[in-house]
Amino acid sequence: MTVLEMLKEMLAKEIEEHGPESIVAKNLARQIAEPDDGDDHFHVVMIKGDRPETVRQRQLENAAQNDAEAQFELGVMYDTGEGAPQSHTEAAKWYRKAAEQGWAKAQHNLGHLYENGEGVPQDCAEAVKWYCMAADQGVTRSQYNLGFMYDYGEGVAQDFTEALMWYRAAANGGHADAKNKLGVMYARGQGVPQDYARVLKSLKKFESQGLSGDDAIMAAFEENVKGGH
Repeated sequence: MTVLEMLKEMLAKEIEEHGPESIVAKNLARQIAEPDDGDDHFHVVMIKGDRPETVRQRQLENAAQNDAEAQFELGVMYDTGEGAPQSHTEAAKWYRKAAEQGWAKAQHNLGHLYENGEGVPQDCAEAVKWYCMAADQGVTRSQYNLGFMYDYGEGVAQDFTEALMWYRAAANGGHADAKNKLGVMYARGQGVPQDYARVLKSLKKFESQGLSGDDAIMAAFEENVKGGH
């Protein structure tokens, strides 16, 4: 049974018992329908009235003084082609300079380039390395990406326990897709107990306490994991 089929089974059971308008049914339906957001780059608003060439020159001067923020912003300009000719190779160069100084967003974006082979040879293990550095500084997008890579064994050995840990960290930081992935892992029973009837019971309890949406779903699954009743 696929993940989608399991979620649909839960939805069908809930609709049969309580109808399609119940909050639980709506939450499950949204879990099934919502796609992931594929864009996880950090962007910046660079140009505020100045000409792009002026901004780039200013950032080049600051970057030459080892200003990590300027190095990161130059990377974004080359990455997106906004304010500079698009060049993922140049983007990677400037992200690396900032990342090596500990700039978390640069670490994340450099990891993204390695994951996708843009401006650098594709290397998922190298992507994991940079995502780890950013995730350790609390970057939720990196935490989510690490969860995904452990979930599917990209750049690391597949490890559902690690995936669950990183998805949970990102979800606790408010990352919506991480909440969805966490719910999917719970539904699969990967690294956690699987008991649909008990989860549905917990969902009803939490909705009666005022929780809704992903928060209610996460709370219900978390209670199932911890052995609550």
